[in-house]
Amino acid sequence: MIQVRDVRSVNKPVSARAVPLRMAGMVVLPVLLFFALACRENTRDSSRPLSPREERAGMRYVGRQVCAECHETETALWTGSDHDLAMDPATPESVLGDFDDATFTQYGVTTRFFRDQNRYFVHTQGKDGTSETFPVAYTFGARPLQQYLVEFPDGRLQALTVAWDTEKQRWFSLYPDEKIEPGDWLHWTGGGMNWNYMCADCHSTDLQKNFDVATNTYRTTWFEIDVSCEACHGPGERHVALAREAEQGGAPYDSTNSGFTVRLSGPENARTQIETCAPCHSRRRVIDPNFLPGDSYYDHYEVELLEDVLYYPDGQIKDEVYEYASFLQSKMYRNGVRCSDCHDPHSTRTFLEGNDLCSQCHDPAVYDSPLHHHHPDESQPGAQCVDCHMPERPYMVVDPRRDHSFQLPRPDLSVKLGIPNVCNRCHEDQSAEWAARQVVSWYGPNRLHEPHFAPTFVAGRQGDPGAEARLISLASDTARAGIVRATALSILTGYQSDDAYRAARQSLTDPDPLVRFTAIRNLGNLPVDEIFDQVAPLLTDSLRLVRVEAARTLSRSATERFAADPRSDYARAFRQALDEYRKSQEAVSDQAAAHLNLAVLEENLGNPERAEERYLTALRLDSTFTPARINLAMLLDYRRQQAEQAGRASDARLLRARAEEQLRAAVRQDPDQPDVRYMLGLLLAEDPGRLAEAAEHLLAAARLNPEHARVSYNAGLAFQQLGDDDKAEELLLNAYRLEPEQPDFLNALSIFYLQRQRWPEALPYTEALLKQFPGEAELARRMDLIRRNAAP
Repeated sequence: MIQVRDVRSVNKPVSARAVPLRMAGMVVLPVLLFFALACRENTRDSSRPLSPREERAGMRYVGRQVCAECHETETALWTGSDHDLAMDPATPESVLGDFDDATFTQYGVTTRFFRDQNRYFVHTQGKDGTSETFPVAYTFGARPLQQYLVEFPDGRLQALTVAWDTEKQRWFSLYPDEKIEPGDWLHWTGGGMNWNYMCADCHSTDLQKNFDVATNTYRTTWFEIDVSCEACHGPGERHVALAREAEQGGAPYDSTNSGFTVRLSGPENARTQIETCAPCHSRRRVIDPNFLPGDSYYDHYEVELLEDVLYYPDGQIKDEVYEYASFLQSKMYRNGVRCSDCHDPHSTRTFLEGNDLCSQCHDPAVYDSPLHHHHPDESQPGAQCVDCHMPERPYMVVDPRRDHSFQLPRPDLSVKLGIPNVCNRCHEDQSAEWAARQVVSWYGPNRLHEPHFAPTFVAGRQGDPGAEARLISLASDTARAGIVRATALSILTGYQSDDAYRAARQSLTDPDPLVRFTAIRNLGNLPVDEIFDQVAPLLTDSLRLVRVEAARTLSRSATERFAADPRSDYARAFRQALDEYRKSQEAVSDQAAAHLNLAVLEENLGNPERAEERYLTALRLDSTFTPARINLAMLLDYRRQQAEQAGRASDARLLRARAEEQLRAAVRQDPDQPDVRYMLGLLLAEDPGRLAEAAEHLLAAARLNPEHARVSYNAGLAFQQLGDDDKAEELLLNAYRLEPEQPDFLNALSIFYLQRQRWPEALPYTEALLKQFPGEAELARRMDLIRRNAAP
């Protein structure tokens, strides 16, 4: 059964096609625009309903104007910052692009930008493929590029994939090398460019998405249109009241009890500050949408691990992952360095330029010297700390981002693993071997022998048997960053051995929440009875991330386990954590994957009718969402089998037809999806009259996934029944090549060659089978027959 985790990009295989929207933004219907802007002008309106965040905080947002009354310096720094310019209505003051009848053409599609007085328009290809004129509602960002948002009647704001380069003053495509057709998830009218879900939460203050599942519409609102003071400090009503009371002769203002949800200054609050910035500076999934500054990150988000599609094996950034997970890998994070040690939190700029910034902590006599960096002082790049320890990688074509893992240059890893290194980013005319020799000449051979997790990650992902012990050791090494250890544990799922499961069990009590969370997930394939006693205590974990994963995993036995004693502590904790899990999915209910996950939950809880409703909802929101069709087909086929067992033949025929309908639709949508072809082939193979069609689907699945032994095996059996010996033999041999000890494959080849009286070829497979089942009388008689005929 498919359980989809990444509700940000479920419709596409994970690839380099990164969605180029900044994680933030929001959508508003025209009538709501006036309300939102009114809030901005009248921030002390006590008649408006409290937002969920305000209810949690027990106080209202007051708005930047109120903050500016006392905090003039901070307001001046913030004005014009990336946070201030995160989003704005499209006006002559905010629009930076050329709308003087400018055009941009890509793959035969011409986009024209023009204006009518103070209104801005774009004429381009719409969702049905025809060209239309769309009014631009908002600007999105300001440097080094600016995107433009178009509002649709259903409340969606969609970001155009043609953007304005503010440095080179030109229009450009965010996907310059791809022709993206209407209906594609990454077309500007598609889900990948939907601002309400992809961007809104981080580009506005107190954003409320307000998605209506029944109508598939948004009524998104915000308190302030951009990232304002209270986005980072929390609702300020009590803070303002205390300050004004002190001004008017009341109790003296106490800076240690300022009335804010959280204090972000002071070294003792390093973790709090980082986790206040992290929600908008991380690649993550939402668990609970109502994060307030001061909350634990892991009560509201699940950060992406160092997956190979997102990061290079050594933890360098690859896809658009922002800063948080990189920073988690660093020694600086573990030593209490905070975002505001380098960045002014109001202007978002660094406090100092060049190496002076690093010299705040690192002795310049030692580090800002050719004796350390081995480049001339005036070298640009080369002599700058960031060149070697924070390499840039461009995203959205023109937006360079620096890696915040602060690693040492390791060209030797490039030699061994083929991953990039900072030396050859500049010295493109030299080899990685040359760079590695240079490092040895400067720092000695020990630099290349410092242990790194990259070789272990690569070997583990390749299934190298020798990597398992190294992964287990890495996962348990508390001197390592938690995100590295959790990633090692995640890679261990490929082994499914007793040692791997033992490591996961031991990690359930790890102090790092990411490790505990991953440990639960690793145990998800085991029978619940085997893991219940270890996982159940985590239903009361201090962090929601861990609790909801424990509840999801244990839901597979909830009916039996908890119904017997519904008043037990575990049963109560399970119900509470399960409710949190449901809410975590409802928070992203505009994504089809959330309804698929809830459908899987209902199946686990023994509610097939509710599960079917959820699958159908997923498909109503996104008819191209193949995982929901696969799971729905499986559910319908399971119910068909139940109907057959109960003697309800007409119900069984109807359910079977519905399952087939879903699989055929999935094949039409995604003919290169091997699982869909495989399932449809198995279903059709039950009818002897459709065996030929079944075999073609099974063959397609085997060709698309040649490393899946069971697919090749079933395809081989189908062609054997059809009398196509050549294809049958090829497929059965491929299954055996992949799993030479599998008795089903040995038996199939033994019978295949026996039936064709190819006795010498039948002999080795039969012998191997007999070693596994020495007491099988029928197998012994077969062996005797083959030996007699195979003898010269």
